[in-house]
Amino acid sequence: MKRKGWGKLIVTAIWLALVQFPVLGQSLHFNSTEVEYNNQPVKVSLLHQDWQGFIWLGTSYGLLRYTGTNYQLFSLPGDSATAQPVSAIYEDSEKQLWVGFNDGTLAKRQGQKLAPVIALQKYINTPITAILEAKDKTLWVSTYGQGVYYAKER
Repeated sequence: MKRKGWGKLIVTAIWLALVQFPVLGQSLHFNSTEVEYNNQPVKVSLLHQDWQGFIWLGTSYGLLRYTGTNYQLFSLPGDSATAQPVSAIYEDSEKQLWVGFNDGTLAKRQGQKLAPVIALQKYINTPITAILEAKDKTLWVSTYGQGVYYAKER
């Protein structure tokens, strides 16, 4: 009877040892990088990869696009002195990039710049928290404390 007990113990020990090997092989290894723009460190709060493979960073300094070698700033017109933190990034079914800011501004990418969409500041003055598109192409915008807005025509 003692032999049976040892056999179960040995089988259990071997099983536990074998289970650990796949778990150890699945650990993630990350490299870190400092994000700077104009020799100033920026705080990254959002990441988005677009259909072309570019990485977009929502930062405390505004919207940055990482091209693989450098960062390119996309700012709102007249926003160079007081950059607004980005609070939401979304790419719709037509590959249009939408950006929400902490001050309630909603903008879309037009070429190499951002263009504000209707002056929402008169409606929204808190951070935009999310942007989504419904199947019927309605654009939904949620805010921090001021509800949800939608637009059917863009």
